[in-house]
Amino acid sequence: MVRRERKSAKRGLTVKTLLVATFLALEMIGCSNIEPAKLVGTWVLAPSSRQGLPIEFQNNSTRLVLSANGRFVASNVPGLFYAPDRHGARLESGNGSWKLASRDGISQVQLNFQTIADWKDGLPYGTQLYVSNGAMYYFIGDPNGGQRVTLQRQ
Repeated sequence: MVRRERKSAKRGLTVKTLLVATFLALEMIGCSNIEPAKLVGTWVLAPSSRQGLPIEFQNNSTRLVLSANGRFVASNVPGLFYAPDRHGARLESGNGSWKLASRDGISQVQLNFQTIADWKDGLPYGTQLYVSNGAMYYFIGDPNGGQRVTLQRQ
């Protein structure tokens, strides 16, 4: 009986991983023809993302402003640099340069921070946001954990 439960648990984990991978692949279809000019503007936290955030992040005023000159300003972006045992989840603010990039056919916004508020590590420091269906998003922690944070155009 224990052996059946283990097989069932493993199968459930495999199915979950497959579903997440399929979801990400479907999100990216048709996104390789995005132009940088279409990303310029102010991006804010989507209401649907607030619900899944820790309570201390739910009512913040997240803003990411991408300028046409390749510069950006980020304010109160939740958990952007979270890495277990390295960086705790906090509201990140800073500025730097941005560009549209593609990795394995997946469109991403590359953010290269020149300054980050209360930052202890070296700079510049970079991260990527996925681009899909008129939104940008990233995951706090492991993408399989399901904590997706979506930014929408204001």
